[in-house]
Amino acid sequence: MNNDDLSDINMESILEFLDNSTKLRKYESLFKEVSNIQNLSLSEYEILLYSHKFAFICSQSKPNTVYSNILSSEIMDKINNIYIPGGEPEYSILIDSAKEIKEYFDNKKASMEKSGVYICSCGKSYYIDNCTQPNSTSNCSFCKKIIGGTNHRLHKREGHLRIFENLNEQAENKNIPGKLFSDLLKEVEILKNTQKPGLKRVLKIYFTNPTKEVRNINNITYRLLSFIFYSCILFDEKLKYLKENDLIKFYYEDDDKQSIFSILKDIWELLNIELNKKGIDNKIQCFLNLILPDIAILISNNEFKMENSHERMLFETECNKKVEYTIANFQKLYQQYINNSKEILEINDDTIQSIIEETSNINKLNLENYPLIRFLCI
Repeated sequence: MNNDDLSDINMESILEFLDNSTKLRKYESLFKEVSNIQNLSLSEYEILLYSHKFAFICSQSKPNTVYSNILSSEIMDKINNIYIPGGEPEYSILIDSAKEIKEYFDNKKASMEKSGVYICSCGKSYYIDNCTQPNSTSNCSFCKKIIGGTNHRLHKREGHLRIFENLNEQAENKNIPGKLFSDLLKEVEILKNTQKPGLKRVLKIYFTNPTKEVRNINNITYRLLSFIFYSCILFDEKLKYLKENDLIKFYYEDDDKQSIFSILKDIWELLNIELNKKGIDNKIQCFLNLILPDIAILISNNEFKMENSHERMLFETECNKKVEYTIANFQKLYQQYINNSKEILEINDDTIQSIIEETSNINKLNLENYPLIRFLCI
């Protein structure tokens, strides 16, 4: 080929071809998903549909902001610096144990119960009845290590303690290592308020805990933002932004053989449960349709990279306001939603649109207005 031949080639066409080829390779992995989608159940397809909606919204976010950075080929380079919206709180069994112990102390006077309160080194609480001091051993229901003790002596292990309700109880049991309940509550509060950037793998039992407290947002906001985050991760997976070894970092700590989509299904079910508690029974789709425009605006207007906890707090707080408004006004908004849907779906036979789309019943059309309609429709 000589220079004259080259001059006949439209360079714009070449560039366009190369650009299209790159795009095709980029989305080839998505085309391969068609067969997988066809095998989904109706409920799974619905979850995937909303996941796609949220991922698309996030793809329209401003450059170099939190969601554009999550939904990108550079996710693994940036994720460890991000305070993820809806991300997992610093959480351990000790937080649940402290809540359980508080309920026990609050109810003890009314029930006249008398038990010694203890925590295993893993943080799981347990109780010893009768004399309240250890006379036998067993295994912790959570970590399976030895708990209890013999001859009124607690099995020795760092962190294995008795929790005393007050100073009097502590003085009566000087031979047993322990701490005051008020001190335990202070430790737990510090733990709950600790925030760290990046991913935090947790056990499935932690992730799905319905009583978990997440910063200053309600559980519906938390599960919604978690669903949005994992929707982005699902697309990162399908676009090959994440390798198999990368995906494991997003799974539960106690299950490496799962999928991002299975986690999305778990979140969907948990979100549905939380909505049911608020009287929004089996209407998760309607709730999402109502809240989606507000969340879309928040995401598209967001300018935060969320590389500090304050920015996450501001964003989560705004999301929480939208969620709480929708919950408080759900019945009114739901009725408006139903009416609007009916108006959209309701197409009278006697309209140009219905005639062109051949959805009208020609037997109901006024022959004086449409004298030739019978001859035009087959």
